Amino acid sequence: MSEQKTLTKDEIDSFVSQHSDWAFESDRLVTNYSLKDFDEAIEVMNKVVEVARKIDHHPLMTNVYNRLSFSLCTHSVGDKVTELDVKLAKLISEIITEIEK
Repeated sequence: MSEQKTLTKDEIDSFVSQHSDWAFESDRLVTNYSLKDFDEAIEVMNKVVEVARKIDHHPLMTNVYNRLSFSLCTHSVGDKVTELDVKLAKLISEIITEIEK
């Protein structure tokens, strides 16, 4: 993976203002979702695994029954938010939007 540029606070704030399901906390992009049930939550996790592998960037994901949490940062730049984190956040949001249709 090529070197990633750390985003500025303004760039992160701009992303978060346009994507209300995401927040910036402790140098990470974070989000939580409540799905219909456990099966739907696992379906989302599996889809996120697929896209994460494709872009070679892997989120911290946790699951408790129907609740999913995601935390994104880039370890290679000191656990800061990069363009790759924003890309993965957008892909996760798209997966959630598709599932909820």
